[in-house]
Amino acid sequence: MTGLTLERLEGLAFSGAGLQLRLQISALGVVESVEVLRVQPGDEAFAQALAQLLRDTPHVPARRDGRDVASVKTVWFGRGPLPEPERAYPVAR
Repeated sequence: MTGLTLERLEGLAFSGAGLQLRLQISALGVVESVEVLRVQPGDEAFAQALAQLLRDTPHVPARRDGRDVASVKTVWFGRGPLPEPERAYPVAR
């Protein structure tokens, strides 16, 4: 991610209990989609605002064999241990 600005999330309720999102990122670094995988009751508005913020933020694409490639990235926001490690997986095209 480059240039992520969190001011757009100010004033939104977030319990901190955790939310998980999956991003589809093109080889150009454009976020093609964001899917909310986990969200706690009451955190839905924050999750949607965060998803939109991530869609609007340029990303650095994954690289394979020296070339930019599309990828899927799962991210976790919140306190406590991660449910799974964050990884970028190249997407077959």
